[in-house]
Amino acid sequence: SGQKEKTGNGGEKGGAIRKEAVVTDQGEHIEIDKKTDPSQIPEELVKKRFDRLLKEVQQIASAKAGRYTGSVQKVLIEQVNEQDAHLVTGRMSNNSIVHLPGTKERIGTIADVRLTECRGFYYLGEVVG
Repeated sequence: SGQKEKTGNGGEKGGAIRKEAVVTDQGEHIEIDKKTDPSQIPEELVKKRFDRLLKEVQQIASAKAGRYTGSVQKVLIEQVNEQDAHLVTGRMSNNSIVHLPGTKERIGTIADVRLTECRGFYYLGEVVG
């Protein structure tokens, strides 16, 4: 439930369009058309809330992913990297993807890998030892 305030008239055949300024429970200021179904959330508000949620999810994911940077993890090497033939791609036990220098001979092996950089959805690393 929000606070409502009538804001104006717009010309439309058969009568004026009535708009209301609404302040939501989250303090968001929006205008809604009186003809809009009151059970529908206005598109503008949906976008604002989605953008806010996406930003929060990205911050949490980045913090969680970055916590492994600098550590040594066991990585199962799965394939030659599709974008760079000088790299192989593998996965850690938590299913995170790691790209590191290597050749096809490493496929199927488990390597101790120092995670040197987090790129959001994957890591770059190097074999240690």
